[in-house]
Amino acid sequence: MTHIAAISVIGQTSPVQNSNVEDNPLLTESSLPYHVPPFDRIKDQHFAPAMEKGMREELKEVEVVANSSEKPTFESTIVALERTGRLLDRAERTFDNLNACNTNPTLQKIETEMAPKLAAHPKLSDPDKEKLKKINSERATLQTQFEQNVLKEKNASSVVVDRKEDLTGLSDNQMASLINAAKAEHKEGKFVIQLQNTTGQPLLGSLQNRPLRERVMQTSLARNSKDGEFDTRNIGIRTARLRAEKAKLLGYSNWAAYQLEDQTAHDVPTINKLLADLAPPAVANAKREAADMQKIVDQEKAGFQVASWDWDFYSEKVRKARYAFDESELRPYYELNHVIIDGVFFAAGKLYGLTFKERHDIPVYQRTCAYSKFTIAMANRWRCSSAITMPARQNAAARG
Repeated sequence: MTHIAAISVIGQTSPVQNSNVEDNPLLTESSLPYHVPPFDRIKDQHFAPAMEKGMREELKEVEVVANSSEKPTFESTIVALERTGRLLDRAERTFDNLNACNTNPTLQKIETEMAPKLAAHPKLSDPDKEKLKKINSERATLQTQFEQNVLKEKNASSVVVDRKEDLTGLSDNQMASLINAAKAEHKEGKFVIQLQNTTGQPLLGSLQNRPLRERVMQTSLARNSKDGEFDTRNIGIRTARLRAEKAKLLGYSNWAAYQLEDQTAHDVPTINKLLADLAPPAVANAKREAADMQKIVDQEKAGFQVASWDWDFYSEKVRKARYAFDESELRPYYELNHVIIDGVFFAAGKLYGLTFKERHDIPVYQRTCAYSKFTIAMANRWRCSSAITMPARQNAAARG
């Protein structure tokens, strides 16, 4: 019931209004197994009309419950409210899935324009309610902008390498991925390192070329902070201010206090004590690890102090020297199909009696997405279906 308080704002102009209602598959429940969305029929222009119609329907359904003349009961209030908004829920879940895993500029535009309409707020006095609605609306828009900028900056920050010899240390599979990335970015003849949506980058543990390691790390660290079109610093500052305003409006001293009230830690002092207790041993351990790495650097007479871009590479050397362990020997076993089929599915079968079988009778939204039917073998009556998308792609949205 996260949208009840916000759906009254849907009178605004729809981001996409030209979708033929009769041809919109989101408006009716799917007849596919497990009511899987008919991805082969769903088009980008279907989402905004379906979500707006869903909000209008939910508002009417809530009004029926609120205006009922019958004596309130659990069934007629709580259960009845839980049953409202099925269309909105169906349209939103499908949209969120596609926008997270297979986004495009059209979906991002819809997300940006729909976000303020879907920002919920609790019951307050009318002036405070209006103030909070504006805060929520702006925060929703900023969150969408942040996520989209992170994705766009990641995709625009690939590191291009001209010479194969600069990539010494990479496996054949890693080299193949760089060549494929170069082809995807129309940079044939070169090698492209596409950054992951993390600070650390996987190839830093293998690259022997230290200047290239530094280049990759510095490119990763500089994302969204270069005064370009994807810079997120002002978004972060404005979001922090809006969080403080919302917390104060709701009666909390700060955003952290608001967020922690129903969490295990419950309050800010508890969290601060936890972090204060954790920091000294964590820093001490990091210093020990750095000293172990520096010994190897000095033994190699490399002539530099260990830096952030050396950490993964020399951690591997320390492990190999201390434990005769070479992680590169395990990498062939990390191939995705081996991990999913021979690892996850096999273990689930052994531990829980589950069996898995890929389905080809359900439409998917992307060719790397597969549906897997799984059954509890011991009873053979509980069945479910799950979509697995692999691997991570350049249009998989970042969530901040």
